[in-house]
Amino acid sequence: MTYYFNKLENEFLSRGVLHTSMLLLDRNSSIDFIKKIDPLGGKLLGFDGFFLNSNSIQPSMEHSRDYSDSDIDGINDALNFLANKQLDGMFFEIVTSGIE
Repeated sequence: MTYYFNKLENEFLSRGVLHTSMLLLDRNSSIDFIKKIDPLGGKLLGFDGFFLNSNSIQPSMEHSRDYSDSDIDGINDALNFLANKQLDGMFFEIVTSGIE
């Protein structure tokens, strides 16, 4: 199966886990990814947190944010969230727009 990712997602493929068509990144890779969105002219629409184990994936609404209809600076909010939360074992799908 072929998946289509933007250039930032392609840059991070080796650092993440592919689950169905989602690129899931650990906390540190998510922080690095988010820091690159603005310089590429993109926008952070949100992120979704997941717990992964060998047999399943479990979404976590507590560890997800939606900035698509918000006036909040999503990049700074996301970076603060990821830096200040206990997130061991969590992976994140980062949703962006405006990046080819």
